[in-house]
Amino acid sequence: IFGSQDEEWIVVRDYGRTFQIYDGKTFEPKGSLEKVEGTQIDGLMSISPDGIFTFGVWNLTDNKETKRRLYFADLKTAEILSYYEVTDTIIDDVKCMDGVAYIASTKWGKDASDYSDAYLTAVDIQTGNVLWENEYKGFQAKSVTLPGYEGGTDLLFLTKDTVVLCDLENGAATLTLPVI
Repeated sequence: IFGSQDEEWIVVRDYGRTFQIYDGKTFEPKGSLEKVEGTQIDGLMSISPDGIFTFGVWNLTDNKETKRRLYFADLKTAEILSYYEVTDTIIDDVKCMDGVAYIASTKWGKDASDYSDAYLTAVDIQTGNVLWENEYKGFQAKSVTLPGYEGGTDLLFLTKDTVVLCDLENGAATLTLPVI
């Protein structure tokens, strides 16, 4: 069971790969997102204030991961809008605003303790196309925080070692501070 922060939506996943959508205040059924391609649903899910549900799906073949996708679905219409094909990174966080998904991810090295690079990627929710991507060498991604006020132009990208203030339009770092 997953709910939006404003309690407008509740999404319930069954034991398969189907999500049931409910009104968060009345618990009235609003629709469902039918089975998506893949063998496992990722634990990473989010719901934006405008009702965009983001969830990850893996494909496992012979116990080896072959494909990962991050799906974007509109809860108001119960339709999957698009997906972003995840390459060789692990998604740590995703937030959506104004038709764009901002994704924090980490590319791991040879073993689990050897992270190599953090990425901040902006993806168009309607098409799944990458709008921009920034790489931060030698860092591990943690989270993305969107502006908390109308007209905000920057987001916060938190890595294990730094906080980066980034422009929403192009991802340019406007301020970088160490985590103490």
